Amino acid sequence: MHSERWTFVSDPRLDAARAIYLDRVAAVDSQLTPGLFPVALTPQVRALLHLGARHVGADELSVWILDETREALVVVFNSGPKAEGFVGFRQPLTRGIVSMVVRSEQPFADNAVRSNTSHDKTVDNSLAQRTDAMLVCPFYAAGRIRGVISAVRLSGPDSSIKGANDGFDASALETWITVAELCGQLLDAQIYRKAWGDVE
Repeated sequence: MHSERWTFVSDPRLDAARAIYLDRVAAVDSQLTPGLFPVALTPQVRALLHLGARHVGADELSVWILDETREALVVVFNSGPKAEGFVGFRQPLTRGIVSMVVRSEQPFADNAVRSNTSHDKTVDNSLAQRTDAMLVCPFYAAGRIRGVISAVRLSGPDSSIKGANDGFDASALETWITVAELCGQLLDAQIYRKAWGDVE
């Protein structure tokens, strides 16, 4: 096992530029409102999300972003067949499991969602579906929480997963945490690159 650490001595010539760069990072980050956020979901980010959902055995996944007031979550991406009716849905931070995860900044897994009193059934009722199990993880970009990524298993004809009633296995939450962390890192790379002036 290697004990070496990857260290790099700061260059004092960059001190004056650091504050300017951090201001640019904040400015770029502030542009990532729910309306613009889908642009940041590059093919690489979407591929990671789909691979993660397939690995944990989810019927579909969603990306929920805090709005400009940081008082509600907005769905900016959904992989399911009813995405057109779901993307743009707004969830106040005062209710629902996804909001609870934002407030606590702790990942969450539940294989008995329907009996969870924190579960807000507004989405299920509006889309005429029933959620059986759920994974939700917070994700971060530019040093602050930006929202959550959820994966669900549905019941009945809405489910395409064999053995869906068994719920997510013990390793699923750990995998979903990793997916959320990697998504945040890919978003960071875009933010930092644009802050530097690289627009591609």
